[in-house]
Amino acid sequence: MLPARRARAVRSVPDLPEPDVLDLALRGDEPPAVVGYLASGRSLGAAATSTLLDLAARGHLELRQPGGDPRQTTVHLTTDAAPYATPDAATHAQPADPVPTGLMPYERRVLARLREVAVDGMVPLGALAFRDADRAGAWATAFTDEVMADARARGLAPAGNDVTARWLDLRAHLRDDEAFARLPPSAVAVWGRYLAYGAALGVNRACQAVIDFGLGHRGRVWSCYGGGWHQVRVRYPAARARYGLGVTPLLLVGAAWLVLGCTVLRCGVALATAWPQAGAAADRVSAGLTALGAGLFGFGAYWVLRTVLDLVAPRRLVGEVLWLAGWKHRGAAGAAVPIVHYLAVDAGSGDRTTAWALPSGGAAVCAPGDVVELTVRPWSRRVIRLARREARSLHGAPAPAGSTDGTPAPAC
Repeated sequence: MLPARRARAVRSVPDLPEPDVLDLALRGDEPPAVVGYLASGRSLGAAATSTLLDLAARGHLELRQPGGDPRQTTVHLTTDAAPYATPDAATHAQPADPVPTGLMPYERRVLARLREVAVDGMVPLGALAFRDADRAGAWATAFTDEVMADARARGLAPAGNDVTARWLDLRAHLRDDEAFARLPPSAVAVWGRYLAYGAALGVNRACQAVIDFGLGHRGRVWSCYGGGWHQVRVRYPAARARYGLGVTPLLLVGAAWLVLGCTVLRCGVALATAWPQAGAAADRVSAGLTALGAGLFGFGAYWVLRTVLDLVAPRRLVGEVLWLAGWKHRGAAGAAVPIVHYLAVDAGSGDRTTAWALPSGGAAVCAPGDVVELTVRPWSRRVIRLARREARSLHGAPAPAGSTDGTPAPAC
């Protein structure tokens, strides 16, 4: 009879095939990450995925799929996993004496990543991806070094051909089962460590598609702001003419439209006045120019009015930083410095948002995961003031050095 914890996971994934009786003990005691490193020609593409599945198979966490889509799978930390310490925020190094013992450093690293993003012990699989490229790269490098160190300690780095052959034999066996490649992560409740080794050997594609410890997608970001996990779709409107512009450039653009409208309008009126008997064709041209000039003038007046309203009636909002990335840069391609950043914020008002334009002076105040207070101009979507309310930085880089909660950025 299945334990209650495993039975809950199995009920959420109906009609799972039963695993064949394969004796993993006869193949070796190498962890899935090391097996993937050996079997893939020293590549570590699926090592983190297989490690997560192996931890679930060994009871350190649970994977639950409430519906038919594997992307809805959530990770739940068990009581045994709760005491795991997180790596150092600056160096990403593991604590000297992590508890409990018995896990490899890269396994503790995966659990630490789960703990730093989990809310009340739960996190969607999609939220494991990082929101900062540097942090994602540092995590992957440290994880890779720890797996290779384990392989060397086992004497498998320079040699290991016999060990590799045994695991490749398992890969050939698992490939004969077409259903195995489609098993979702929650199937680990039935398949146990076989699913972890299948992911390490590149056999299970479904798990690799939904488990990602790399850099996340900036257009679809998971957030827990406002209570409960939800995915927010973010739009980055670089093509908008007014997007991110300050008041002076906006007024200059509006004035240019007004001048152009007046010029065209005067041409139309002048044509009608100078040649009153020029005929129907000239009348149509005059009417067209007049209408065009009036339209251009009206657009310029609208542009100036919205700019003024943006200036006198800014908006204030509070939310979680979903994404922070450079948009406009200055300098050569190799040494370009961002002068305007995209700032995507979840204010808890829905599952869609549009990124704000943040001048570079405010980018050093916050990091992804922080809760910030913004003063913005809604029409141009320009941030004019930013203050960090809560330094969480759970999904991106560590909190910026020298910035404190409530400290505002300079006016932008």
